[in-house]
Amino acid sequence: MNLGVLLATARGEIAGHRARTTTLVVMVALATALLTSAVVLGATVQSGVQQATSVQYDGAGVVVETGAGPDGEVRTPDGLTASDLERLASIDGVEAVSGLVTIRATAQTQGVSRGVVIESLPAQGPGRWQGYAAGRAPNAADEVALSGDVLDALKVGVGDQVALSRAGIARNNYKVVGEVDVQGSATYGVSGYGVVTPELAHTLADREGDNVALVALAEGADPAAVVAAVDESGLGWATTTGEAADRAAGETGRELRGFDAVALTFLAGAVLAAGLIAAAAACISMAARRRGLSLLRLAGAGRGDLLVIGLIEALALGLAGAVIGVVAGILLAFAVPLLLALVPGLVSLPAAALTIEPGGVAVAVVLGVLTGVPATLLPAWLVGRDPAAEASRAASVPARHRSRDLIVLGAAAALVVLGAALVILANSTRTTWAACAAILVGAVLALPTLVRLLALGVLRTKPVRRDPARSLAVGWLAEQPGRAAGEGIGLALACVLVSFSWVTLGSFHDAVDDVATQGQTADLVVGSTTSTPLSTLALSELDRVPGVEALAVLPVGADVTVTGANGASLPAGVVGAAPGLERVLGRPLGVGEIDPGTVYLPASATPPYDDGVTVTLQGSFGTRTNLPVVYVDDLPVPVLVAPDLLEAVSLGTEDRIVWISVAEGTDGATVIEEVSGIALLDADTTISGALPASLRTGAVVGVAETAALAFLGLAVLFAVGAMLVAGSQSVRERDGEHVMLHAMGVERPSLHRLLMMRLLVVGTVGIGVGLVTGSILGWVVSRAVADGLGIEAHPVVPWLPAIAVAVVLFLMVRMACVLPMERASLARPAQALAVNG
Repeated sequence: MNLGVLLATARGEIAGHRARTTTLVVMVALATALLTSAVVLGATVQSGVQQATSVQYDGAGVVVETGAGPDGEVRTPDGLTASDLERLASIDGVEAVSGLVTIRATAQTQGVSRGVVIESLPAQGPGRWQGYAAGRAPNAADEVALSGDVLDALKVGVGDQVALSRAGIARNNYKVVGEVDVQGSATYGVSGYGVVTPELAHTLADREGDNVALVALAEGADPAAVVAAVDESGLGWATTTGEAADRAAGETGRELRGFDAVALTFLAGAVLAAGLIAAAAACISMAARRRGLSLLRLAGAGRGDLLVIGLIEALALGLAGAVIGVVAGILLAFAVPLLLALVPGLVSLPAAALTIEPGGVAVAVVLGVLTGVPATLLPAWLVGRDPAAEASRAASVPARHRSRDLIVLGAAAALVVLGAALVILANSTRTTWAACAAILVGAVLALPTLVRLLALGVLRTKPVRRDPARSLAVGWLAEQPGRAAGEGIGLALACVLVSFSWVTLGSFHDAVDDVATQGQTADLVVGSTTSTPLSTLALSELDRVPGVEALAVLPVGADVTVTGANGASLPAGVVGAAPGLERVLGRPLGVGEIDPGTVYLPASATPPYDDGVTVTLQGSFGTRTNLPVVYVDDLPVPVLVAPDLLEAVSLGTEDRIVWISVAEGTDGATVIEEVSGIALLDADTTISGALPASLRTGAVVGVAETAALAFLGLAVLFAVGAMLVAGSQSVRERDGEHVMLHAMGVERPSLHRLLMMRLLVVGTVGIGVGLVTGSILGWVVSRAVADGLGIEAHPVVPWLPAIAVAVVLFLMVRMACVLPMERASLARPAQALAVNG
């Protein structure tokens, strides 16, 4: 046949079977929409996490901080002057430098105090990343802009007055001129934040210099070289913005910024759904397509002609469905996260983070078009492989034998086991993809055989044997299990994604909770060995803060040093063990009973002293020599000794450090703001601990959780749509048979029993295979995500809710199938031969 005839034949196939054509277009559109939304949401997660960890460094490549470094050395204690900033700007590869003042202060109104991070706004360049939900940026020394959570806590708004102060700085009132939008920052989004002019920031800091410099790099400049040059200058401690963002996000910052595993989850789930949709589209119309193609084969069409016709049909319908799906997928990917932002407790995705990658969308279109190919090419290949004389007989499905059924089930089980083994033995991105593919193929392979075996088993029961309609329904399933599997794949797909969603989200949420509770320090740590002491009044106020469960005050000997026999000394500041430390820490301290003649140090890969070396403890009041050193894992203080030993060498201990445990169920951010508000008014101190770190980590992970919930919600929505379309079309494909039965005298009740029997058998297999497959796939992917984030996997399988939803889905399929069956049962007998199956 020439190309014109083939095109005309393909066009006739499309126009002559509108219901089948519409079904295939809808199936392709659903698959493409799901793939597109997966690509968009995957890119959005990565963009959102990147923004959450590094938005405050926007435009900068290197961060320079003054003060004490990791080894205790102090650089530029009075801050960076204008000449210092000029020196930084003259370094090779530096394009611009912005000096900032970052300090903690207390914001107050009548009866309310909140600790806030105050930052100065540079005139231009890096450092002006903030947005404003209301009002504007401050431009006078008596103005301030605060984040919305601080304004709510203080019960003020734009135009009102607030007082700002800190230890040693007199309290003054300032006008609120703006509500700061922190642009999804994980660092400033979980605690109070405000911006002021450089003049006011210097006043509050009580110094003229800046303590932070953001360095913008010239194009092509090497950040590592700039960091080395800054370190050599001695002006401050330099890090790249990537390293600074990792530190700001908490201990898991680097893993959280590499959310490839979460994007993999989205794409794996989308490909899974698209593959099942393709299988459903192929199985549902297989018999009808083979009948039509067998007539063309008898009319002289060759194998190549049939394949070309199938390819033309697949491309035409696939492209139509793909265009619809891409538009729908992009719109839904943008709309659903915005709707989820209205749900209390969910972290909203920043609008700027919503990302469309053209390459990813193009891949989604190609994969979407491919989902329609099996539905047209597979029947063409099956009919074309037989001689023309055998074509009509090839359109019928041959009987299957028990031995073949067992072989198929064995192969399916082997594929599922192989998939699980791949994840356990060699977990990586590639093995996760391979495992998902193996499990998916195994499930699809097992579905027809399970339908056939269950149908044969049901056929042996007396109630079915005595009812001709039920016997006929079960007999059809046993004779044509492949076609029956097509009816069940839609329901299986919905059940797969329901269980997959529950297992993945539940496991991910538990893993994140586990990370949040893993802390080496107390929930809150106020102060350090170098902070100024806290007064008795401040300690009393801290103990009364709502949500504070317990606190422990650690005495510090600021004048005490530790010196080894090798002459190596540790920075001054030794902590004495106080009562209640383990209760506040929430775990054993790791030292057992404190030995009054031992010095305890944190264990590390590079300990300051060799094993067996004794040290000297020296203070203003006395000296103790030949003290053994014990290294303790996760010791949360630099040096720990017994209180009596500390008093014996120190001229006087001071209450510089307070450990605080926060009650469960308390709003951690509010407790941090109240505690810091009290502490910062009393002393020049710091606020740290496990709670601030977990809140920052939680803010970053919340971006992924919201996107995951959006994607999985869309996946279930598309799966339900595919299920309803598949169920309805499967009944339409049998219209001819149903009308013929009605013409032969089978009444409507019998036709309904026939439908229900078929749905019960196919639905049971589809629900069972879907729930098991989805749970296994959820375990595989959640394990990959947990490993990608560097956290422990927590498999969660909520069977009861999943089964309840599966029953609801079954009832929805039944409703979708009733209307086509009603149409067949109401047809006049004279129409029987005119119905096109």
